[in-house]
This record gives sequence, structure tokens and C-alpha cells, in this order.
Amino acid sequence: MLKRFLKRPVLGQIAWLLLFSFYIAVCLNIAFYKQVLQDLPLNSLRNVLVFISMPVVAFSVVNSVLTLASFIWLNRLLACVFILVGAAAQYFILTYGIIIDRSMIANMMDTTPAETFALMTPRMVL
Repeated sequence: MLKRFLKRPVLGQIAWLLLFSFYIAVCLNIAFYKQVLQDLPLNSLRNVLVFISMPVVAFSVVNSVLTLASFIWLNRLLACVFILVGAAAQYFILTYGIIIDRSMIANMMDTTPAETFALMTPRMVL
């Protein structure tokens, strides 16, 4: 009787893909959705539908990429990379109020280790 309750939970491949796609598309893009809400007034049905379609499109793209990666067993590695990059990007967007674009990524490649360690705070590590 006790073994039945101590059994390790099992999550199937499809459920895992859907769960992580949802987490990446919705939870790791909160800063983006906040910016959109500031610039896109939700006073018409068209704007509401545009706003609702954003997480749906993000979910579809992430789910497609993770599903394709699952054929060669890279889905867990790719999901970890998506989560780490998305969490770091969201931290910098919410903390410093920056917008990450092409020039920001180019500047990131030219950053020295001293600049990198200056930006890494205990709050970011947590």
C-alpha cells in the first residue's frame, strides 16, 4: 500500500513538451507582455485579439522547436538553454529596464569578464 504512494511520478513526452512550452512562452515572457500592454491599448477587439495571439504564437513556435528537437533527443538540453537564456533576459529587462535587440547582443559579445561580474548580483544567481 505504501509503495503505491511512494511511486515516482511519471510525465509523458507530450505532456512534458506542452508543459515546458507553456512555461517558456508565458512565464519567461512576462516582461515582453508588460511592454506590449503599455504600448497597445486594449480598447478594441482587434487589439485584444492581437494581445491574446502573442502567447499562442510563442507557445506554438517553442513547442514546434522542442518537438523537432525531441526526434534527436535534444529536447531537454534545448529546453534548459531556453529557460536559462529566457530567465537571464527577463531578469535584465525587469531589473535594468533595458530592451534586448541586435546591438545589445553585439555588445554582450564584446563584454569583458569584469563587466560581466559587475552585473552578476546575488539576486540574479537566485
